[in-house]
Amino acid sequence: MIQIPRSLDDSLMHRIAVMYYIENLSQEQISVRVDLSRPQISRYLKRAREVGMVEIKINEPHDEKLDELASGIKRILGLQEVVIAPLGRGRSGVFPELLDSIAARASSFLPSLISDSNVIGVGWGRTLYKTVLLVDNHEQYALHKDKLFVPLIGGIGQTAPFYQVNNMVDRLAEKFGARRVFFNLPAFVNGGEIYRQDLSPNSLSVIEEHWAKLDLAIVGLGTPRGALTAEIETSILEKLRSQGAVGDILGQFLDVEGKICESGMEENLAGLPISRLKKVKRVVCLSGGKEKVNGIVVAARAGYFNILITDEFTARSILEITGGDCG
Repeated sequence: MIQIPRSLDDSLMHRIAVMYYIENLSQEQISVRVDLSRPQISRYLKRAREVGMVEIKINEPHDEKLDELASGIKRILGLQEVVIAPLGRGRSGVFPELLDSIAARASSFLPSLISDSNVIGVGWGRTLYKTVLLVDNHEQYALHKDKLFVPLIGGIGQTAPFYQVNNMVDRLAEKFGARRVFFNLPAFVNGGEIYRQDLSPNSLSVIEEHWAKLDLAIVGLGTPRGALTAEIETSILEKLRSQGAVGDILGQFLDVEGKICESGMEENLAGLPISRLKKVKRVVCLSGGKEKVNGIVVAARAGYFNILITDEFTARSILEITGGDCG
């Protein structure tokens, strides 16, 4: 239960909140009753939400078919939880629509997981970036300053916002009133060359300490032909494809058996080795699109994540290739 800070205005704020949210009085009516201006009433209501005196919950529309679909994937892939975003009417299943649907659903689902976690690791990717933008402010969590957001990998390039992990960490920490640390090393530079420099023994020690305490990680999943490949040398891409790479998490590519492909780049990647994700209590993967289905299935079965947030189109494709039955 949220502990609401005491102040001289608590009783008045509570009275105003009751009149507005329970008695359904308008702000104008309330202003007359308590002899305050309408803007003052609005500020009291805003403050009541910020400190947790008022909590608004919007339930997702119930869809039995999606529930059955999620249960089937959960069973087949051995996951803790599967969350499926409905596409809605008129949606054709093209990637931008899938991304928007997943991000919208993830932005409403993740806050409850974040509120129950202490050290939250953040990866990269288009869907994750869009989700970060859509997450609402949850300033009531500012009462818990021990909550920490930490990057799981360095950044890439100067123009693609979905690879600027420090920025996403900063946005989330701001929205949850939490602390944050930054990882000021690039993952790749110069078109895919691994960033090679002599690192002092303590350069990664701070971030490593936080990685050891992760109880929630949020990651994306890419493909061997996705946006990340623009940052990787052609010779390395050829090695990855020759090994049958089906997807990547945090820049580390997997083959069809869930093993990390050996291309030379993974050994020097400035990021969390994904093998360590298997030790994290909850790892959420945000991913969708037909070209990512194989990667999702392989990564899930290999244990790199245990919670999947995807879209209806991708979910049905997962059941198709695994021979599942959604009822």
